[in-house]
Amino acid sequence: MGGLHSGTLVDFIVDFIVDFIVDFIVDFIVDFIVDFIVDFIVDFIKPASSALRSLLVGFLEMLAYCGEFR
Repeated sequence: MGGLHSGTLVDFIVDFIVDFIVDFIVDFIVDFIVDFIVDFIVDFIKPASSALRSLLVGFLEMLAYCGEFR
């Protein structure tokens, strides 16, 4: 009987640890991804949109200049 009891106890502990780890990892990954995407959009894309636009315009002007120079 002792072997059966320890087996169920081991199964219980393993199930508990696996459930805890899976829940923790899923919650952490979901929270991290959501926070990262929101922070990325708010912090990077809004200020960078004008900078990116001017950078793209400058790059295209440089390409046009190089094309004329040839």
